[in-house]
Order: sequence, then C-alpha cells, then structure tokens
Amino acid sequence: MRTALAAAVALAALALPGAASAHASLRGTVPADGAVLAHAPRSVRVVFDDIVRVGSRNAAVANATGESVLAGEPTADLDVLTIPLRPGLPRGAYSVRWSIVSNDG
Repeated sequence: MRTALAAAVALAALALPGAASAHASLRGTVPADGAVLAHAPRSVRVVFDDIVRVGSRNAAVANATGESVLAGEPTADLDVLTIPLRPGLPRGAYSVRWSIVSNDG
C-alpha cells in the first residue's frame, strides 16, 4: 500500500505543468494525476490538444535527493510528450516537470 501511496504522491506533481508555450492546452497525463499505482511507471505521457515539440526544461527527479530519474531524452509524437523514467524506481516521492512548444509557435 505504501508503494501505491508513494506513486500517487509522485504523480500529483503532474498537475502543475512546466513552461508551456503558445496555444496547446493540456488534455491529461498517463498515468492520470492522482492515480494510485502499485509500481512506478516506465514513462509519463503528457497529452495536448495540438501538435507539440519537446521544450528545453523537462525533468524528473527524486524529491528526497534531487537526483534525475530520466531514462533518456523526452520525445514528442504529434500531440503526446513522453518523458521516460528509469526502470525499477524505489518507493518515494518524485516530481516531473514538462516543457513543450506548440505547433503554432
């Protein structure tokens, strides 16, 4: 149960977007904000209502240490930004910050 609670706390950070530019609006995240998970996700997907490009300020960190937990560079595919996370993350609180540039500038 603690693992699920820790995952929920980590995902709460998804409710606050990073710097988003132009007119793309957030449609949601996968896992959803506030979701209770038995295991850490392998990535966070951020879905928009317009085509986006990867911005310069994406991050995923362990809150206790500030250590990055990114498993590689974020990618954008049409209206979805994917932020890869290291596999096997231990219990704990994590923060994810996303940054995009909308297709219209």
